[in-house]
Amino acid sequence: MFDIFLTGEPVEDLDPGVEAVYGQIRLGDFQETFVADLAVWKPIQYVQHWRSAVRRIVEGAERSALITSFLEPSFSRYLVWWPLYRDGQNVRIQNQLRFFDQLQQPFSLERYWDSVDQRRQISDSGEKISEWIVPVEDMKAYLTHLKTQD
Repeated sequence: MFDIFLTGEPVEDLDPGVEAVYGQIRLGDFQETFVADLAVWKPIQYVQHWRSAVRRIVEGAERSALITSFLEPSFSRYLVWWPLYRDGQNVRIQNQLRFFDQLQQPFSLERYWDSVDQRRQISDSGEKISEWIVPVEDMKAYLTHLKTQD
């Protein structure tokens, strides 16, 4: 099972003028709620990005990422995303804060996948990095489901 969506439920108790909604990602039996900032991207932009990111993987790209909270680098030090790594007929998915100052080149939304590092299984501190495995077929099903909602 693979799915990612915004619930539409607003996040309460934010600073004045800050807007965000909850979202969910489902990776097999795992499910996690996240907060999507709406200062730059509106809900439709998140959905369009996710569709494009998943399509890259389904079409054979080795790397992609699902951005779940985006602010311009001039307003934030990082973005929240889920890097996707194609591994044959499976996709290995991790969760990550991507710090803009750690990139080798400036971040580009047009080529966000260039900012996805090579897949690592062990962190700098020697800890195993959490990772979920989803079949590519589940990602194809997600794209098919989105088409039925258009």
